[in-house]
Amino acid sequence: RATQKHYDEMTPDELRKFIEVDGHVGLEEEQEHAARFRRFFQNVACEPRYALCISSEEFIKQADKYGLKFETDFVDYLRSLSFKERRAFDMAMGYVFGKISDLDLRLPKSGLYVFLKASDAPLGSFYNEHRDRHALWATAEVAASLDRNPAVRFDDGWYEPNLLPPIARWMSRSGKISLNSSQVSEITLDLTTHLPDLRTEPLELEFLLNGERLSCFALLRRAWLNLHLFVPERLNSAANGEFVLEIRANRTWQPRPTNDETRDDRELSIAVCNVEVRV
Repeated sequence: RATQKHYDEMTPDELRKFIEVDGHVGLEEEQEHAARFRRFFQNVACEPRYALCISSEEFIKQADKYGLKFETDFVDYLRSLSFKERRAFDMAMGYVFGKISDLDLRLPKSGLYVFLKASDAPLGSFYNEHRDRHALWATAEVAASLDRNPAVRFDDGWYEPNLLPPIARWMSRSGKISLNSSQVSEITLDLTTHLPDLRTEPLELEFLLNGERLSCFALLRRAWLNLHLFVPERLNSAANGEFVLEIRANRTWQPRPTNDETRDDRELSIAVCNVEVRV
């Protein structure tokens, strides 16, 4: 808060720009947040949760938009990271974030964000009060789709699911999907691409199961394609119930490689969804 003017000190233009950063106003101190919630709830607790562990994108935003002081070389380092490097950085931050909860450590004030719990019922432990994570896992109803099955493994050639729509995973130059099944007679999936210049530079794709090619073709236009891959019987007898579907593309594309807040420098080839196995 010390880096920002008070509401009354801001011009209308400064106030508008400040609100545009996150879509809301947040210049209150932690105790002010807690005091407001105590007007409505009997039990309130709050902690400065995000003083240390935030994403690479959030570090840059706080430096650029809020004027928070971080080491210049550190911010420059974050700006230079590729998508995969930023993802690794964010995962490391998330791991530390979880350990802070496990050890019940109190962080210094951040001045921006606070984790607050409020209830008319008595509050339990501030961290990790609710450890049941069953709702995160797929149910039997949707487990038939490999892209929604937690037992199926997508390697690091795949990105996190995106809402295109529908919900699909983007692949980089190549990607593997590992699964266990007593038998596989057919694999079906939907795929598309957003790559430009497909008519002059078709996107060539190759599909292999346990190292044996099932299909290869080229995409000449942007559209969803429903693909059926038939599996030879000899592959089943040699697989021992373990299958690896590998997809290879001959090129990738970066949607927005600019070094600003709109950056999307992922190396993308195709997006895949509704991956299903027929026995």
